[in-house]
Amino acid sequence: MKQREIKFRYIWQGPENEIKKYEYTLEELEQKDVSYVIADYEISDWKLLGKLQYTGLKDKNGKEIYEGDIVNFQMTRKKLVDHPVMTAFEDETAIYQGAVEWGEFGWRPFVDGKAEKIEIIGNIYENPELLK
Repeated sequence: MKQREIKFRYIWQGPENEIKKYEYTLEELEQKDVSYVIADYEISDWKLLGKLQYTGLKDKNGKEIYEGDIVNFQMTRKKLVDHPVMTAFEDETAIYQGAVEWGEFGWRPFVDGKAEKIEIIGNIYENPELLK
């Protein structure tokens, strides 16, 4: 069985509120001393906003989905329609928009680990207005 790649995204905010993102695999973190990156940013008035984990999933455009990404998620479900003559099922589509986070049953909002209908539209640090 293929293991998912373990990665982390570091989000930094500069003195003029600019945002930079750096991604590291677990191997890179174990093999290299990335403390020089952290030290350089701390010295130059950059603030570490978050260390976010890769979910192991990609959105419908092939972009890697990290914790803290804001996504649109389309979900279709069957709804029972009662009619005097017959009973039928009708498709009902709902659009979900929210931040990716670790929950009691795994990464939310993913259903059964599927991300084909999910699209990343931002992240909680660069686009917090999308959650309002």
